[in-house]
Amino acid sequence: VEIIVSEVKSPSSFFLQLASPSSVECLSMLSVELNEAMSSCNATTCTIDVGCICAAKFSDDSWYRARVIEASSTRYLVYFVDFGNTDFVSCDRVALCPERFSQPAQAIECSLDGIKPLSGQWTPRSTALLKELTGYKILLAKVVSNDTLPSVDLVGTSSTVDVNLAAELVAKGHAANSASSQPVSSGPQIESLSLPTDKFVEIIVSEVKSPSSFFLQLASPSSVECLSMLSVE
Repeated sequence: VEIIVSEVKSPSSFFLQLASPSSVECLSMLSVELNEAMSSCNATTCTIDVGCICAAKFSDDSWYRARVIEASSTRYLVYFVDFGNTDFVSCDRVALCPERFSQPAQAIECSLDGIKPLSGQWTPRSTALLKELTGYKILLAKVVSNDTLPSVDLVGTSSTVDVNLAAELVAKGHAANSASSQPVSSGPQIESLSLPTDKFVEIIVSEVKSPSSFFLQLASPSSVECLSMLSVE
């Protein structure tokens, strides 16, 4: 699916938003309607409990839905549920969120599948590279597994060659390969054809490695039709 990465903490913790037209429109309308609702609303004089959803005014002076992580007498630490970032906001920039704004959070926390940090924890350079690879771009995401966090493959398609972001981190020396959580399939079991002994049959030689090693296909009408149907299907 097409996504936009809205916040990066590390390759094991980042946030994405769906980039489909309907999802983009939903987030845009949510922002417009919330700011209209909050334009005549004053900051709350009551304490908002940790874990509660509120409306918080970000540094751009727009209101966004947020969850309270920490609270003090002068400020709140909030997590912006539609984008994934956290910030300290003074009490005069926080208000109770109207109940009608109860849509699901638009930011989904994920981790990159198939890689691990080189030395036990992610370095600032690893995180910076992922930010560079994801910033202001529409990417393709595929969920490989759903454990504590969705484990995803991210692919950039803006250049002439598709770029797998996990592979790029490994290639540039900022990550190591790990056992992927993606189940490995052995595929269907295919048996080899056997030829009758002491009997000539019509065949077509399809590949020659040497006189001691070559490959043939049966040329009977039923065999030719079977191979044709296999190819079509």
